[in-house]
Amino acid sequence: MTDAHLHPWGDFQHIDELLLEGSKSNYWESSLSEVPRLSDYFKIDKVLDKGSGGTILKVNQLTGIDQTCSPPHSQQYVAKKFIRVKEKSDKQYMFDSVNEYFTLKKANLNSKQVRVVKIWGLFKDEDCESNKKWLFILLDIYPNGDLLSLLSKCRRLKLKTSDNLADFTFFKIFNAVKYLHFLHIAHRDLKPENILIDSNGELLLSDFGYAVDLDRLDGYDLNGDFLSYGTNSFKAPELFQYKKDGENVRLESASKVDFYAIDVWSLGVVYYQLKTLSKPWMMATKEDRSYREFSARYRELGMNKMDGYSIRRALASDKNLDEGFQRITQDGSIEGMMRMLNPDVKKRISLHELYLSEWLIQTRLAWEKYLKGLKGDKDEELLRLIAIK
Repeated sequence: MTDAHLHPWGDFQHIDELLLEGSKSNYWESSLSEVPRLSDYFKIDKVLDKGSGGTILKVNQLTGIDQTCSPPHSQQYVAKKFIRVKEKSDKQYMFDSVNEYFTLKKANLNSKQVRVVKIWGLFKDEDCESNKKWLFILLDIYPNGDLLSLLSKCRRLKLKTSDNLADFTFFKIFNAVKYLHFLHIAHRDLKPENILIDSNGELLLSDFGYAVDLDRLDGYDLNGDFLSYGTNSFKAPELFQYKKDGENVRLESASKVDFYAIDVWSLGVVYYQLKTLSKPWMMATKEDRSYREFSARYRELGMNKMDGYSIRRALASDKNLDEGFQRITQDGSIEGMMRMLNPDVKKRISLHELYLSEWLIQTRLAWEKYLKGLKGDKDEELLRLIAIK
């Protein structure tokens, strides 16, 4: 990441030190006083998106700002405005916002690993009427949009894609998540909507609102509500139990949660969506018929112990499951996907095990061969699909 003192917006090294102190003491006034105002440096152009975690704004850098200190490639950025909800106190709002800032900044440390969206700093502004402070993070802008929009277009227009596209796309996402786990970060909200596409067709993880830095785990309030965060259709089944337990979740049991396995489950659902352009269920609970049938078959067949050939035979004619499973049985990826979607968190495959699977080894070799055939470093097929109107 660019050194903080080179930014025209403030000395973020000093600001970060104050914010770290604030996160430990839960006292934020001194650190907030040093955070730069967004409106002093940027003008809001338009609202790009609104979600449960924040409002995404396109902003333009104001004229007259020291251009020699500015990033050289753009004067347009995205600002994520963190949303306040009635259920959360001001202190919780501050902690959640600062946590996303620090976690994403940590993921930006290695500039050679282009795996996550680029972050430039933390900003504030005030509502004069309510006297409330709002926090923002400043990010690079990615005009190619997100993976969900691309998949929706492929489905709507019935676009023809190569046989390898889903596996190659998954391999990029897999590498991004593997990089986060190497840094001891769990994303906890992996889904196509939170995967952006840059000008080269590279995929970048975004929206770290639910992310956890496991090196700072003792600073989180590990109750059932916090542990259950995520998007329902991509959430692992154990998260719904945490939600039921609520405040009864004890600190010692919560600290043993396998946060990495949560991401692995979401990766399984993401892969299913890449292959079928649909999701297998709305939520991984017994109230959802599709998931109930899936988990029952998984348990009855002892699928965790079956090889790929046996899984394909078992699922090929199973009419009780979503039809997407029958379509994926034709591919060598079925075993890896089913290992990711193991309802038993203790037996779910790890990213390292998945990386060593025959499926991903073959995918990696095919991807390397594809890269050698490119004229540059751009993913030509993804960019071709994006360009279709």
